[in-house]
Amino acid sequence: MIAIFDIDHTLSDASWRDHLMGEPWDKYHRESVNDNPIMQIIAIAKSLRSDGWKIIAMTTREEKWRYITICTLNLFEFHFDMILMRPDNDKRPTPIVKMDQFRQTFFLDQFPNIVIFDDRLDVIEAFREIGVTALQVFAGGKRNVKNIPN
Repeated sequence: MIAIFDIDHTLSDASWRDHLMGEPWDKYHRESVNDNPIMQIIAIAKSLRSDGWKIIAMTTREEKWRYITICTLNLFEFHFDMILMRPDNDKRPTPIVKMDQFRQTFFLDQFPNIVIFDDRLDVIEAFREIGVTALQVFAGGKRNVKNIPN
């Protein structure tokens, strides 16, 4: 079994730096070292790992942020087997990049044994469309939240 975890807004609380989103992304990603872990998701990953699951981090942070990303995940005590990152200068939309990362790494017969945790609804929907179990994480802020009538 394989569990794939997004990083920003899923493993780490990045909501405090959302005002930095956009081009250039450097300050947004540089500040990620100050994120706090989302302990509920870290606990899920630890539990799955102790049950023998392979744990993968998947992010659309560019490769140039690999070192800082790995250091942050280590501080969170998030132990992983692999990390998938966006190629430098790849400006495609997040769901397309993540789907490419996924398809380059996994085979069709593995799909039933994979679960993905991500905060973005567009990413969740893309993976559900190909038959992968995808769970949306809500980690604060107002991203991808629909108004719920009282």
